[in-house]
Amino acid sequence: MAASRPPPDPLPDDVEALKRMVERLSGEVRALEVAADVRSLLIENLQIQIAALRRAMYGRKSEKMEQEVGQLELKLEEVLLDKGEDPPPQTPETIERTQRTRKPLPEHLCGQWHRTGTRTQ
Repeated sequence: MAASRPPPDPLPDDVEALKRMVERLSGEVRALEVAADVRSLLIENLQIQIAALRRAMYGRKSEKMEQEVGQLELKLEEVLLDKGEDPPPQTPETIERTQRTRKPLPEHLCGQWHRTGTRTQ
């Protein structure tokens, strides 16, 4: 169901009042465009930082860098959600970070201890 909006105010018949209204609305549009540009630059900057950190992580796994990448990804997701966009899909690194749990030993290995040699004195 669509939200009902109140009927718009009637437009003034005075030409000068109409000009002022157009100027005011044009200023509001420019302000919204600037805000959108700033948000787009923030998103682009965060994506560049994440890419640079991933390149720096390649070949070594630094927990500090992983945490920083994770924080930037969360910030990017938050900004995208505030903007009304879907968050970026998870990358293999992100999925790996969220699934870091050790698998249990196979059933045939659990609870079995074997001595390989005897100790002589």
